[in-house]
Amino acid sequence: MTERVELEIDPGTAAYLRGRAGRRGGSLEAVAVRELRRLALADSAEKTFRWFAEHHPTFFEDAEAERIAAGLY
Repeated sequence: MTERVELEIDPGTAAYLRGRAGRRGGSLEAVAVRELRRLALADSAEKTFRWFAEHHPTFFEDAEAERIAAGLY
């Protein structure tokens, strides 16, 4: 399911999106959607990282130690 929204953007942002669309051969809409998804994914990853850092502060070090112990480089 998708939802249609209308956005007002400044001329610089519109030029950026048009440039990206021209280089990638897609529509302005497709580029805008792709950029918004990328930002949402980055935000989600940051929130996940902060949650792990707060609730399981040694998670990443433990995972790296297990990777090394398993011989996965």
